[in-house]
Amino acid sequence: MPYGVEVFNNNDQFQFGTTAQEGLSVIDSGTINSAATLTGLNTENEVLCLRRSTTGIVRGNLTEGTNGSFLNNSGVTVDYIRLRKMTQTTTNDTGNYGIEVYNSSGVITYTSKYTRGIRLLSVINIGTVGDNTQIYSSTSLAGVYYGFGMMVYNTTQEMGIASFDYTNNTIKAYFVGLVSDGFGGFIRLPQTNDSSLLILARN
Repeated sequence: MPYGVEVFNNNDQFQFGTTAQEGLSVIDSGTINSAATLTGLNTENEVLCLRRSTTGIVRGNLTEGTNGSFLNNSGVTVDYIRLRKMTQTTTNDTGNYGIEVYNSSGVITYTSKYTRGIRLLSVINIGTVGDNTQIYSSTSLAGVYYGFGMMVYNTTQEMGIASFDYTNNTIKAYFVGLVSDGFGGFIRLPQTNDSSLLILARN
């Protein structure tokens, strides 16, 4: 970079630059009660990320679209954050101090004015997670979220369910297809993830 500014953290990890790529910003955060629905999602330019503050399963139904929603079937309240590309957001006017970086087109690519940034811990590729697969492990899962694609899908032959299990400082994923056995029951068929998975933490 012959001209401009680049910023790194104390682990020598790139944070932002005046000529570099954009990042992700948290545009909303909160909780979803058991059996409640989070509405107003735009899955065309947002990523919904979830976590549990206790051990156990996170499960639900994400409806895609510009007016999408997420139904929480986990049996407990779960935490969520919504992410969007920085250039698709407006600045957070609630803060009076901070740093903002714009590209040559005048579009914001970084701002420090959003409350608590994110750290991307891992990206898990399509087709690499099956039934009962560990996707993350650490000494603590405090503040650790996962971002996902469809969690429940239906076709003419099968219903697929994805579950995420927080236990013993580990997150495991379960992708399984349920096919009718013709006698009122289902046959369990292991599946793999149809979308990439993000593991991230809030600073």
